[in-house]
Amino acid sequence: MNKYIFLDIDGTIVDFDGRMPESARESLMRAQSLGCKLIAATGRFYGQIYPWLLDEIEFDGFLTSSGASIRYGGKRIFEQFMQPDELGWLVSEFARIGAPALYHVDDSLITTEAEFEAMHDFFERSGLRRDECDILFGKVRFTDVRELDCIEKAVYFDSKRTLDEMRTLLNSGVGEGFKLDPFSYRSLPPTCGEVVLASVSKATAIARLIERLGVPREDTIAIGDGGNDFEMIEYAGVGIAMGNASDELKAVADHVTDDISRDGLAKAIEWIQTVG
Repeated sequence: MNKYIFLDIDGTIVDFDGRMPESARESLMRAQSLGCKLIAATGRFYGQIYPWLLDEIEFDGFLTSSGASIRYGGKRIFEQFMQPDELGWLVSEFARIGAPALYHVDDSLITTEAEFEAMHDFFERSGLRRDECDILFGKVRFTDVRELDCIEKAVYFDSKRTLDEMRTLLNSGVGEGFKLDPFSYRSLPPTCGEVVLASVSKATAIARLIERLGVPREDTIAIGDGGNDFEMIEYAGVGIAMGNASDELKAVADHVTDDISRDGLAKAIEWIQTVG
């Protein structure tokens, strides 16, 4: 079964408390033993992936920051960064509307101390303790993001605006424009979101990778549950939505498995084996 399986992490491999069901670990190892390649396709930056997960599962590749960066076979083979005018405009707009933001580079989040504290306050109001928040976000550096030329993605909080209102705002930006997805690490209000360049998605990253590897699209499988998984679920040869996914994502999937808490990933892998 020589398939390339692209797997979202949060809500697919691990639950929103950061735990991987034993059935998921066993099923992924079984898929590898049958010849499948496993590629994590996540909104997280590379350094934000749980170290224990990297010890548990020997992934063949990684699509990180929602597709802005690609690793395969231990090498970083693609990266797409925001240009200075695009980044400067985004920083200014977040400041204008009072939305604290964090910015992805490959190994850490970039923000200011004031925005970091504002983000903590927001998460505490949403029921997430400070220590839980720090574990969720990983390494953070305080610096002026506009001085960097390696920003892959932005995450904002508490914008006081709906996702549609924020999309309208982002469509008035500079450069190639931006794409907005709902926050994917946990369930948060629609005043939070994830921003990448308009040309970036998990689907475009899959297309780049399989072109480089010479893999036909029909040999790809994508499994996910979140708002940034739509494109890859639609693009892959077979798209599978987790049972905990939204109805909208389930509607575009070829197959819907069970909830993550009810061995959904293991059941998805079992279904893949039955259909070949």
